[in-house]
Amino acid sequence: MTLHQKTVSAIIPTYNRSAFLREAVASVISQSYPVLEIIVVDDGSSEDIEQALSDIVGPIKVVRHPQNRGHSSARNTGIKAAQGDYIAFLDSDDLWLPEKLEVQMKIFDDSYNVGLVGGGYEYIKSTGEEVVNKPRLPPEFPRYEDLAIGLFAFSGSSPIAICKKAVFDKVGLFDENLVLLEDWDMWIRISEHFKVVNPQKRLVQVRMHDEVRTHRPPWRQMVKLTEKTRTTINERIKDKQLKKKAKAASLFNCYVFSRRAGSYLLATKYLMLSFYKWPMRIHPRSPRLRQIVGELIGRW
Repeated sequence: MTLHQKTVSAIIPTYNRSAFLREAVASVISQSYPVLEIIVVDDGSSEDIEQALSDIVGPIKVVRHPQNRGHSSARNTGIKAAQGDYIAFLDSDDLWLPEKLEVQMKIFDDSYNVGLVGGGYEYIKSTGEEVVNKPRLPPEFPRYEDLAIGLFAFSGSSPIAICKKAVFDKVGLFDENLVLLEDWDMWIRISEHFKVVNPQKRLVQVRMHDEVRTHRPPWRQMVKLTEKTRTTINERIKDKQLKKKAKAASLFNCYVFSRRAGSYLLATKYLMLSFYKWPMRIHPRSPRLRQIVGELIGRW
């Protein structure tokens, strides 16, 4: 099978973002590696998503949820409807750069047992014109251990990810019970059985705008959500030492969120628990002491 005979289904969940959605769909249509289909999962929008896309020429299919069911459910609906050999995800307010799929598909063609490919990304403002900061490049060959400990190993979340459809037969679909970090949980599960590769190129533009901020829970709520969600994810780790490191990393995240919420006593408790769980360095790319100093001087 030649490179362009391998078919790709693009899945775009959306909820009342028709203006940004049009740009997202256009970025898929403009790919140098053509997609088989663009499955837009309307997750219970009050807007008329089909009408918003009606004048765009392309292999677009709209699947509608009668009510809002969340990111995981929308992605799972897209996976079940997909006909492609590969599944690529895109959030409805983000953009793929034109060679994104071509770069990623070549990696699948050249490498053995690769199940998930990511890459670099950059933040843009809501206008889509200005780059907020320099491109972010996660490590090129992250291991299962890297992903289990921290998000740094596969940054940019779902808009950067493309998977072989067959991996879902092995690891299952997105966990619809998780209210946070559901995509990270999926990448961990994939990395346990397949290779993960991050080409060291900028492939995606992720929007930073007021709408994103208003959907983010307050810091105090983030503490509870993070602790609950990461406890669920960490329990799936079989190796005892890796599980301890993952738990220490989770507790450290709770420390950071507690500090930002102004709950300094609670933050101190999480910090102490983190070092109690694993007193040594958790991972070379996630040094706790450096981040503590950064928090204290306001650089994180």
